[in-house]
Amino acid sequence: MTSHLRIGRACTVAALLLGAGTLRLTLDADWLPAAALAYGTLVVTLGARLEYGSHRRALEQAEWARRHALGEEPLAPLDPCCPLWRMSRTVHAPDCTDVRFRAITAQLDDIDTRDSA
Repeated sequence: MTSHLRIGRACTVAALLLGAGTLRLTLDADWLPAAALAYGTLVVTLGARLEYGSHRRALEQAEWARRHALGEEPLAPLDPCCPLWRMSRTVHAPDCTDVRFRAITAQLDDIDTRDSA
């Protein structure tokens, strides 16, 4: 169980409790507090969804790393290859699953260490 799964479950429980509170306030015709709780429910639900997605990504990365360590070929990168790739098509995170990018990074690091010595 990853920390993302624990947080996702906690957010789900919080969303259910906030939803129940929203329903109760709506039945009592307390509209302003009900609207605030409804907004909180949506925010916590979004958080749960993001955490469950991060959990799935962590499991996929662990499986990819295991297969890569065993040397299984062909081993395509995950889609997207790393979370930074979604935000910028050129920058990659250190845990990027694109083997070509890792090889280029290793070569650049090797060049940097030779230049600084």
